[in-house]
Amino acid sequence: MTRKNTQILVVLCVIAAFATLSTQSRGQGEPPASTPAAASPSCCVAIVDFVRVFNECTQIKDLNDVLRKQEVDVQTEAKQRQKVIEDKQIELSAFQPGTPDYQQRRKDLIRLGTEANIWLKVCEQDLEAQKFDWTKVVYQDATKVVGELATERGYQVVLQYKPFSPDDTDQTLAAVRRMIQERAVVHADPSIDITNEVINRLNKAYLAKGGKKQLMPATDPAAKP
Repeated sequence: MTRKNTQILVVLCVIAAFATLSTQSRGQGEPPASTPAAASPSCCVAIVDFVRVFNECTQIKDLNDVLRKQEVDVQTEAKQRQKVIEDKQIELSAFQPGTPDYQQRRKDLIRLGTEANIWLKVCEQDLEAQKFDWTKVVYQDATKVVGELATERGYQVVLQYKPFSPDDTDQTLAAVRRMIQERAVVHADPSIDITNEVINRLNKAYLAKGGKKQLMPATDPAAKP
């Protein structure tokens, strides 16, 4: 073999050695750029806006109508009672203080005023109790629906979302700071918002149970004692 042929053979061996080392290094290091990355897991967190739930679900709207009617009935009855008291006061002014007729009418007037005040207070307490009871029921129903959706879709956490709407509150620094502090979620992708589905399921269950008929109060707040 000539000297020139020997030099060519050595060069070819060196090139082959570098090629082998490059292949081994690539196999032990990072994958090639063309290798697709593993798919990221789906989000395990969802959000729900309970302000919207209470403002938009059919049961709350019907409940507000029922309670407004009761409040109107109470105010109407209260005005009627007040009118009777005012008439009695006018009648009382026609009698001489200290006479038996005056004393009896004065006692009747005091009794009517006391009964009217007690009746009005009881009615107002009853209305507040109904609002409390139904708010608790609707919230419990809503959280149950949230739990069902979380189980179905694999959500591990569902956070309450409150939009930042400073124009809807008192225009004070304290109010806007309180709103900021109360926000548990600052930003969330709309795709994890389950508010609409919660409202839809609540409406469906509410109508299946009879709708507005189930909201009738157990007692009539306008009933006289």
